[in-house]
Amino acid sequence: MNSKSKYMEYLPSVFYETVKDGKVPFITQYLKIFEKILSGIDDDALNGRKGIAEVLDIIPELFHPRFSFIFGETSFLHPIENNNKELFRKYFNTNIDTQEFMNIYVDEFLEWLASWVALVLKEDWDIERKRKVIAGIIPIFRMRGTKKGLEEYLWIYTGTDVNIIEEVEPFQVGIRSTVGENTILGGLPPYFFIVNVDLPASDNITINNKRKVIKKIIESEKPVHTNYSINIKIEDS
Repeated sequence: MNSKSKYMEYLPSVFYETVKDGKVPFITQYLKIFEKILSGIDDDALNGRKGIAEVLDIIPELFHPRFSFIFGETSFLHPIENNNKELFRKYFNTNIDTQEFMNIYVDEFLEWLASWVALVLKEDWDIERKRKVIAGIIPIFRMRGTKKGLEEYLWIYTGTDVNIIEEVEPFQVGIRSTVGENTILGGLPPYFFIVNVDLPASDNITINNKRKVIKKIIESEKPVHTNYSINIKIEDS
């Protein structure tokens, strides 16, 4: 720490003067203490301890594990279900039943976190599924009221592909058709869309329950002036 502190640049020039023996003024060395603690200096002093500003720079990594130095994986969300007691003891310095922790504390926390974004988590979802849904729901909310947004929302709850068909352009005689030649009769009513959902083969009770969930989601997410119908196709087992 023999070099001049960068903090000297903010002091009057009188403090830049060196003493007679050529040594660096005391104020320069003194300021380097604060520079080390606050801004950080790339050296081995204080056992390599980082400055406050450097610590603040890595805080986003703690909350965005995909780019974090904490985990070696590059997945968007680091899996937590398979962590063992040793890992929890390392961070919490206590013995803990990991299964109980996952089933009770983490699950309750996810339920509370989901309430922030008005999201109802299904009871049969495992912890990893709940984490992924919560992490991805905000981008879907940005598409709220759109065809794409509703398709993505329904996919979260059904786990299968959802396709929505809507009448994009109105029927206009003389522009899109000619009477007596290619006139289209019938078609979709105004502001009407069809929701096509493919569900795996299951018993009637399960299918009906999923239909109710789909209908509830559509009713809460669709534009109020629109109407719809639901077509459920049961996949071959």
